Amino acid sequence: MFSTDVKESNASNSPVTEKSSAAAHRAIDTAAEKASEAESNIREKASNAKDKLQDAEASLREKAEDSKDYLLEKKDEIKAQLHDSCDKVKGLIKDHPLATVGIAFVAGLFVTSCLRRR
Repeated sequence: MFSTDVKESNASNSPVTEKSSAAAHRAIDTAAEKASEAESNIREKASNAKDKLQDAEASLREKAEDSKDYLLEKKDEIKAQLHDSCDKVKGLIKDHPLATVGIAFVAGLFVTSCLRRR
């Protein structure tokens, strides 16, 4: 039993063991530093990506809202133009009833002749 203690004592005092142990510790420390740097870089890039996505989302929401407002405005304009056109047509029909009937008759003949040719 005494001989094992001596061997272990000699092994722990051995310059090769000490150098190997020191090299292993340095390698572990270097790997830990690199892992820490990599983690920091990943976290920073993830944060930047998150910020960019949030900015893009805000921009898209703003553009969508602007488009919605524009389309609603155009819808109202077209509705007003359609109402004005209907009023004009009604006025023309009241002012010229015979011409209206004649135009309708000729349009009917035209449509009928087009359908018969098929």
